[in-house]
Amino acid sequence: MVVGHQNLSMCSTPGDSPGLAPPRLQPSKRPAKFARSSIEEEDGMKRRTRYIVFGGAVVMACAASFGAGLIAQESLEGGRFQSSPGGTSLEVLYDGAARDVPVDVGILTFPAGTNSGDHQHAQTELFFVLEGALEHVVNGESTILGPGMFGFVEPPDFVNHITDADGPPTRALVIWAPSGAAAGLAGRWDRVSRDDERSGR
Repeated sequence: MVVGHQNLSMCSTPGDSPGLAPPRLQPSKRPAKFARSSIEEEDGMKRRTRYIVFGGAVVMACAASFGAGLIAQESLEGGRFQSSPGGTSLEVLYDGAARDVPVDVGILTFPAGTNSGDHQHAQTELFFVLEGALEHVVNGESTILGPGMFGFVEPPDFVNHITDADGPPTRALVIWAPSGAAAGLAGRWDRVSRDDERSGR
């Protein structure tokens, strides 16, 4: 009996009745350490995530700038091209191929006495005459287009453009869809300046 009483009193606290109080454990600091460790690890992960996101954004911005530079270098916009000295010339207004857009826009100038001969285009071609007169021949059918008039041709039609030998040059706004026609002409024709075009060089 004495032994049992002594064992129970070991679990009591001063001022309490022996054997009635539950054992009191010393608080452990390990959970707090674990909690701080988890918070620090979470903060570290957040910082690493921010660095990764920021680094990715920088890489994407650099790539976009580099891509824009390539487009600016490869674009034909503003370029002038001529089939031959004194021949038909093209001023590229919108280079859809460089912009990944399915349309090209330019201004074609046909000198007096032009006869392009029957030819085909891989694109649909729409003409809007700005100045002069253009004989627009599609599959042998001829139409005279004056300022403000439209001409239209699509694959696989054959087209020929003719201007009066005694008339003024003819200027026409031309739209090709899909894109690629401007690049095709620029690849075959010579790049010229406005002064070269005027002087017929």
